Amino acid sequence: KVEAAGFRLAEIVAEGEPEYRATDLPAGAERSRREFERRFIDAMPGQAERLRALIAEEKPDVIVAGSMVLGILPLLLAARPRPRIVVYNVSFLFHDRLDNAPLGFGLPPAHDTEVAARYGALKVGVDAAFTDPVRRYTDALLADEGLHGLPASLTQSIVMLPDEFVQATVPEFEFDYGSLPTNVHFVGALPVPAVAAILPEWWHRRDPSRRV
Repeated sequence: KVEAAGFRLAEIVAEGEPEYRATDLPAGAERSRREFERRFIDAMPGQAERLRALIAEEKPDVIVAGSMVLGILPLLLAARPRPRIVVYNVSFLFHDRLDNAPLGFGLPPAHDTEVAARYGALKVGVDAAFTDPVRRYTDALLADEGLHGLPASLTQSIVMLPDEFVQATVPEFEFDYGSLPTNVHFVGALPVPAVAAILPEWWHRRDPSRRV
């Protein structure tokens, strides 16, 4: 598909490729955290190394990365020159909510202080079991490269650090985050690509007033 679109494919890594690997841990917060680390964070050093090599070879003007391609983080945190980095997000906005709801739970907005306090207590538990250990794990890998740690949680840093962060929706579809970083841009939905389908022989006889 990449080559058919007129591009050249340069595989990112062969070893340490992001994947879910079996774990003996029982279902729960610790297993979810470890799987997340293996799936996304363990691949970060290899991705960063490959990106640096591609930058040296191609000398690109800009890098456009998916929001969970964490190999861009070492580039963003390093002091050396680099191309501009744009992150395109394919999920909900990874930003802390004003009502203290923990990230990713999809909880409805808190309309009173009692619900906000309950959300805050829940977030403390999520931070202790997942958010804070994930940040420490990421910081340790960054330290191995001689880099400072993240400026905030991993998800917040993914939003804050890039030169531009593209969110493919409109603000009304997101939660209330208050004021957002100036690098965040809502761009609406991308156009749906045309799909060439083989139509059945009866297609021209269908009633065009009815939806298929």
